Amino acid sequence: MSNKKLISDFKNVKNVTAKAILLNGKLAGRLIANWSDNPNGTVCSASVVIWSGELANAKNDKTGAEFNYCNIGKAGGYGYDKLSQAVWQCFNNVGIKTKVVKPANGQTNEEFEAWGYTIFDII
Repeated sequence: MSNKKLISDFKNVKNVTAKAILLNGKLAGRLIANWSDNPNGTVCSASVVIWSGELANAKNDKTGAEFNYCNIGKAGGYGYDKLSQAVWQCFNNVGIKTKVVKPANGQTNEEFEAWGYTIFDII
């Protein structure tokens, strides 16, 4: 018997999506989003981790926050693009002003492209 679990084995996890973030053809980061079916909680939790390029060196001077494995943005509710809201919150947590993505504007990929990255879905 295996002790491995699928993401769908966890309570209130509906789906997980992943995006690879590349710089000059090399993996430079990733965006993982957890989509919940919990009606009383966060609908989307996104984690942005960047280890190469301009954003990898970005750090909040006051808090020391950076795009590391602890940076998670969240979005809930109804009627708007939750992934862009959660990604915007990741930038906000670090204290980095976004170039394109704004709360719930649906321009997640365009934000990373504006920083010189290529981003695509991992299937």
